[in-house]
Amino acid sequence: MLERDELREAAIFGREVEIFLGTNLGKYLVQRIEDSFADAIRSLRSADPANPSAVASAQAKADALESMESWLNEAVTAGYQAERALTGESDE
Repeated sequence: MLERDELREAAIFGREVEIFLGTNLGKYLVQRIEDSFADAIRSLRSADPANPSAVASAQAKADALESMESWLNEAVTAGYQAERALTGESDE
């Protein structure tokens, strides 16, 4: 029963994240993440390789932004997988 409850919670949370991403605020945040990621990549490309601090800073910013977007996508995917598990559908 506990596994089923966890699956239900994951399915609900995934749907909530998906709905949020479809709102104006969700779209705004994703766009800001993508724009900031592009800025971080530009900073990384233009960073002086002799300045390890600048390179590390740009890498850390890009990694953090990429992670944020991945977490949102993973929540939606986990929700779909949980829904399939609850309904007995296969991932194949």
